[in-house]
Amino acid sequence: KVRVRAGIAMVKCPGCGTDVAIDAAMCYACGEQLGNPFNLDDAQRALFDKATEEMDRDGWGKAIGYYLELVKLRPDVGHFFSCIGMAYAFQDRNEEAWEYYSKAIKAEPGNGDLWQTRLEFALEEGEQRLKTHIDEYLAHFKDSSEAKLGLAESILLVSDKHNGTVAELCRQV
Repeated sequence: KVRVRAGIAMVKCPGCGTDVAIDAAMCYACGEQLGNPFNLDDAQRALFDKATEEMDRDGWGKAIGYYLELVKLRPDVGHFFSCIGMAYAFQDRNEEAWEYYSKAIKAEPGNGDLWQTRLEFALEEGEQRLKTHIDEYLAHFKDSSEAKLGLAESILLVSDKHNGTVAELCRQV
């Protein structure tokens, strides 16, 4: 299962359980060789490796180009759209970032990590983005009490600036 922590996609090492970056070839803690979480073929893996290298070097434009090639080949992998969003966000191109974070969710609507990544971006962007995110999240998860509480918890974990929003979600339960 892929998780996002501090904007980095992470997986658990099957050998020792340590969180490692998704693009790591080996676990730094135990040395275990890591797999291929997106089931990429060799050409796709090469693009992914190039995109990751560019992200590591702050080569946002080149990284976006590689990820755009990947989403043409694998539109089912929300992580690639999310990485494009992240690259745009690092360039303060927030409209494009929001667009690609949203495309990530459309690619994999059941992936909570993609929702969490967009939530973190929305919290930084302000009340209107946060409202849009909350409305879409609750619509997708059928406005359930569990979804409201989970969303309130996620907001609290990331920010203390939106206590009114958290209180409102909790009141609705």
